[in-house]
Amino acid sequence: MTHNDETDVGALYERARTGDKSGLEKVLAELGSGVARSVECRIPDKHASLITADDVMQVTYLELWLDYRDRLPATVHELKRLLYRIAETNLQDVLRELDADSGKELAVLGDHEYRVTNVVYARTKNRIASATADGTVRVWDAITGRQLGLLPGYDGGVRYMAFSPNSRHLAIGSEDKTVRVWNTDRGAQVAVLCGHEKAVTCLAFSPDGDRIASGSNDWTVRVWRWGARRQLAVFRGHTHNVWGLAFSPKGDRITSVSVDRTVRVWDAHSGTELLVLRGHEGFVRNVAYSLTENHIASGSDNNVRIWDAVSGECLKVIQGSGDVQAIAVGLPQFPWRALLRGPETVIESVEGSRGVAYLPYRLNDILTYPSGQTWAGSVDNHLYIVTLEGGAK
Repeated sequence: MTHNDETDVGALYERARTGDKSGLEKVLAELGSGVARSVECRIPDKHASLITADDVMQVTYLELWLDYRDRLPATVHELKRLLYRIAETNLQDVLRELDADSGKELAVLGDHEYRVTNVVYARTKNRIASATADGTVRVWDAITGRQLGLLPGYDGGVRYMAFSPNSRHLAIGSEDKTVRVWNTDRGAQVAVLCGHEKAVTCLAFSPDGDRIASGSNDWTVRVWRWGARRQLAVFRGHTHNVWGLAFSPKGDRITSVSVDRTVRVWDAHSGTELLVLRGHEGFVRNVAYSLTENHIASGSDNNVRIWDAVSGECLKVIQGSGDVQAIAVGLPQFPWRALLRGPETVIESVEGSRGVAYLPYRLNDILTYPSGQTWAGSVDNHLYIVTLEGGAK
C-alpha cells in the first residue's frame, strides 16, 4: 500500500467512524486482503480442503460488525490489528475443532489444575517442564504433548526451573529457599542446595553442567558445585530481588538482572563485579548471551535491550518482552520472534520487525523451539504450542 493509498484509506475510515457504512466496507476490503493472506499461510495442508481463508474472513467481518460497529478503533492501524486478532481467534477455534475430530489435540499440553508459573525447554531432548502454583512440576514431550513425569509439590510453590545442558537434570528453585536437582530420566531427586535466606527466583547451569548459579529475593547470587552439594561463591551488589541469570558460553562470566533495574556482569569464579548496565525503566526479568559472547540480551516487561558485552553500551531496544535467549542468538537460527505487547502476542520477523501474526492473548514464559517457527508458553492454567506455518514465505 502506497502513502497515497494509506491516506485514502484513512480518509475513508474517518467517514466510516461517523456512520458511513459503504466507507467501512471499502476499508475492510482493503485491509482484509492482507489479513486473508496471513490466514491462508497458516492453514495446515491437511485442512486445506476443509477450510479457506475466505471462510475465516467472512466470520471475522461479521463478528467485527456485530461487536464493534458502535465502538470502532480510533485509527486504521488499530483496526487492522483488531482484524488480525479476530481472524486468528476464529482460525484457531476452527483448527481445534478439526483436530478434535481427528482425535489429536495439537495446541495445548494438558490442562493444569492451577495456574502455570514457569515453563522451561530441554533443547537436546525435546522436553518441556511446567510448574504450577501448587508447587507441582510436570515434564512433557514437546512434540507429542504426552506427559512424561510428575514431580511432587513444594511448600510455597516453585519459582523457577532450569534444565542442564544435556537435559538429564532439572534444577528447581522454590519458596522454601532451596535449589533441588532432579534426574528427569529416573524421576529421582539427586541434590538439595541450601544457603539462600529467601525464595530462589532464578537459576542457570554452567555450559559444562557442573555448576549452578542461583538468584534470590535475598538479593544475592550464589554459585554451587551441585554434584558435591558445595557452595562456591556469593555475589553481593544488587539492591533488590534477583530475577534472572545467565552464564556466558565459556562459563567464565555470570550476568544477573534484578528488580533494581540493573544488569550486572560478574567474574564467575572470583565474584568480582565487572559491569553494571543501566537503562531499563522497569524490573529486569531475564537475560541471555549471544553465542559469540559479544552481546547480552536483557528483558523487562516493556522491552528487550541488546548490550555490548565488553563496553556495556546499549546497542538496540526492542519493544515488547519475549524469549531473550532466542533474541540474543538471532539470525540465522531464529528469523522470527514472539513478543508480548500489551494484551496480545506478536510474531514478527527479526529482520525488519515485520509483524506476520497476532495472537489475541498474552503467551507468558515464551520459549522458542530450535526450528525458529514454534513457540511454547502459558496462558493461565494452560500450556500452549504455537507454530508459524508458511511464515517464511
